[in-house]
Amino acid sequence: MTECHMNAANCVLVAFLLALSTYVYNKLADIKDGDSNQNRSFFINAHSESIVLSVIVPAYNEALRLPKMLSLTLSYLNENFKAKYEVIVVDDGSTDQTSQIVKNAMESSEDPISLFRFERNRGKGAAVKAGIKLMKGSLALMADADAASDISDVKVLINKIHLIEVDDVGVVIGSRAHIQSDSVAKRSWYRTVLMKGFHFCVILFCSRKIRDTQCGFKLFTRKAAETLFSNLHLEKWAFDIEIIYLCERLKFPMCEVNINWQEVPGSKLITKKLDIITTSMCMLRDMMLVKFCFSFGLWHIPK
Repeated sequence: MTECHMNAANCVLVAFLLALSTYVYNKLADIKDGDSNQNRSFFINAHSESIVLSVIVPAYNEALRLPKMLSLTLSYLNENFKAKYEVIVVDDGSTDQTSQIVKNAMESSEDPISLFRFERNRGKGAAVKAGIKLMKGSLALMADADAASDISDVKVLINKIHLIEVDDVGVVIGSRAHIQSDSVAKRSWYRTVLMKGFHFCVILFCSRKIRDTQCGFKLFTRKAAETLFSNLHLEKWAFDIEIIYLCERLKFPMCEVNINWQEVPGSKLITKKLDIITTSMCMLRDMMLVKFCFSFGLWHIPK
């Protein structure tokens, strides 16, 4: 075997061991948390019985950005959905005043807001999964707490999902891919290289169909959401990749729709330059984990 082949084999082995270690870690975390509610708390305002849209907002230390997001979201939903919506904020173990801000909003209005709180940080995927379990609507919108995505674009996503859904199953992915050229012009060279590398890995390990897997603005029919998130394994930032991978394997109707989006300061994922590299490596690891675990039968495709 040539040195080149040996190096390639070593890279594959290292990647597999990293993926396997993450799999074991997630299994141990599941055992530790179990299905009990001892590390969780739940607060709710009165809701209408006929809810059309459930907005799931994962939030971790979002005391600064969440008030604006809630204000914009509730204003739009009250005007366009009347009493046929709910907003579920899932506090992912925040150490700031995130939960208190939601409680204040609940106490100062009769808007249909719910708060679910993990006592410790679990990850964005776990937060969205918890919100999906609580939803009462026929549609579930995942929306980030930073208000980077224009909430009014939910109508575009709803119109599209009604066009593509089959047997009450459909998924529409909000996309920032159309503004990629503008973003590249403003980014440093290493951010651009990492971005292109990430997109290549998405095509290689996850999906050739979806260009922007990580946009925090996604719409699911209730049936699709319950199927996908009940079978979710990744709890951190890369959970979107597993969701999209499952959609393709299950042949769920899925499409990507351009949305209005603006960058909002205060990212919890990248706070310094080194985070760009470490985050990219973790995302690559999780992409390989999804591919390996489903390919080798460690994780099973639901029937």
